[in-house]
Amino acid sequence: MTFSLPILKGVLKTTLILSAAIGGAIVLVIGIVAFLSFNLEETYNGRIFPHVLVQDVDVGGLTPSQAEQRLDDRLAKAYAEPLRFSMERNTIEIPLSASSSFLGFETPRLVEYAMQTGRSGHVVRDAVKQLELRFLKTHIPFFSAERFESDALKQAILERSASFLPPAQDATLELQTKDEQTTFSIKPEQAGKEVRFENLDALLHQQIAELSFGKSIPLPVGQVTPQWKATDLAPLQEQANSWLQHAPFDVTAEGKRWTVSKAMLGAWIAATSSDTGLNLDLVPSRIKEGLTPWVSFVVRPAKDGYLELENATSVKKFVAPEEGIGVDGEKMRATLLDTWTGNASGTTLEIPLKHEEPLIKGPDAENLGIQEVIGVGTSNFAGSPTNRRKNIARGAALIHGALIAPGEEFSTVARVGEIDGVHGWFPELVIKDNKTQKEFGGGLCQIGTTVFRSALASGLPITERRNHSYRVRYYEPAGTDATIYGPHPDLRFLNDTGHWILITSRLSGDYISFTFWGTKDGRTVVMTKPTVSHIVAPPPKKLIETTDLKPGVKSCSEQAHAGATARFDYLVTYPTNETKNVTFTSIYRPWGEVCMIGVAPGTPFTTSTVDETGPNNPN
Repeated sequence: MTFSLPILKGVLKTTLILSAAIGGAIVLVIGIVAFLSFNLEETYNGRIFPHVLVQDVDVGGLTPSQAEQRLDDRLAKAYAEPLRFSMERNTIEIPLSASSSFLGFETPRLVEYAMQTGRSGHVVRDAVKQLELRFLKTHIPFFSAERFESDALKQAILERSASFLPPAQDATLELQTKDEQTTFSIKPEQAGKEVRFENLDALLHQQIAELSFGKSIPLPVGQVTPQWKATDLAPLQEQANSWLQHAPFDVTAEGKRWTVSKAMLGAWIAATSSDTGLNLDLVPSRIKEGLTPWVSFVVRPAKDGYLELENATSVKKFVAPEEGIGVDGEKMRATLLDTWTGNASGTTLEIPLKHEEPLIKGPDAENLGIQEVIGVGTSNFAGSPTNRRKNIARGAALIHGALIAPGEEFSTVARVGEIDGVHGWFPELVIKDNKTQKEFGGGLCQIGTTVFRSALASGLPITERRNHSYRVRYYEPAGTDATIYGPHPDLRFLNDTGHWILITSRLSGDYISFTFWGTKDGRTVVMTKPTVSHIVAPPPKKLIETTDLKPGVKSCSEQAHAGATARFDYLVTYPTNETKNVTFTSIYRPWGEVCMIGVAPGTPFTTSTVDETGPNNPN
């Protein structure tokens, strides 16, 4: 776009009047510069000013998209030649492309620099620059938007030069079997060679500046001395051979037996370095690798979980993590060394197994600090009738996925909600009003008890808990149970970890477990085993007449339980060295065997009233 003649005359006339009024030529020059820069801005609106070059590529007068395409074409031409490096009498080539992991150019940034040339926003500076661009070229170097990842390039060079620049090899203990004899020998060290990269960046930048690749860049090669020499390993050779004399020996697991040969044991032995020098040791990872195939029928890998939230307190997607079981190589190593030094006895060793904890992944899990197991509680419900098992499964499903905010008190009763048939609960026999009758939710105390144990294992403050009125076999050991029967009694605890807690449940055979996930804060938990005292013999058997059974048929719903008092101490030590010590005391009254005996309809009941609802409900 250009100015019309009247506008041009008006600008010049105004400038001449000011010049005459001030009496100097400076205003005249400024006015002419301003006019010319204003004219240039109008002419190249949305385009790069003239005489702007990126390296040797003229992008003046182009729109940003046109300039970017021209630069990409120029780079494609440059990338046609690979990077070449010479080391001694060898040469390697590394192909280049726009997607190279170690060398590339961000053409959008180069175009942005080109567009901003003469448009910095500084009026005087831009006016002078635009005047300059009418007559002189301005070069923008490719360096201004070059992406050079030196470490990635060095790695590529090392990979391609490995065939003719062998690395240094330390002396090693080598296991050999000859004439049915297995012994250790020493494989001598070997010197190596390595590329020296001191001047690589400067030499490569020169080619980048010229945007011309292909010229070989010489790189010096140096000698590398091994760290361990044969003379260093000589004192360990005799010790290693003496360790081999402990084989063969037997190991067992799950009732099966295997024999560890000298060759197998030898694969576990290695020289390791420490601050005190070289030492002989057993490598736990090798032990685990060697023993795992034998116990493959019990070993399983841990499977990570996934958490995605619907909102701050609701889980949208949750994939439960699965705990793994693996060979404990560290423990096996310690057992072997103790056995050899006389600190342990026996020639047959149990293969130690350990639980391998998975992770919960996903951005929500990371944001909430839900990353590791902080506590696990378990209970056994063997012998439970069908409906009780169904109720336990229902309760486990409702607790599963519970999110507890930092500082929040968790209520088990509130979490499981309404207990009726509409909400998926099943009736189970309880003793009430002098006869047996079905009541929804029988077995729910298995949930309360297991949550109680999980909260204790996590080191959380228990804010409400009541034991059963008498000892129930499902909740042994005595003193570690918790009864729930809405609205109270309830099992409540406080999340004082400073992070969110996620609860997951797992049913396996006759066992139920709850796992608390969160962030460990360094607290430690010590729980003593419950001590049982004040034993009181149970009263005589009680017969309750019922029309639910055929006349004369007897059914015993509860075994006799002696009365007792159970106590255990619960000590939590926090990272600040603050401690909280609580003694949980449970008093159980004696309970006689209760049996129902069928009577004909219309027969008046002769037994006394027995009310075992609420905390006395044998669920």
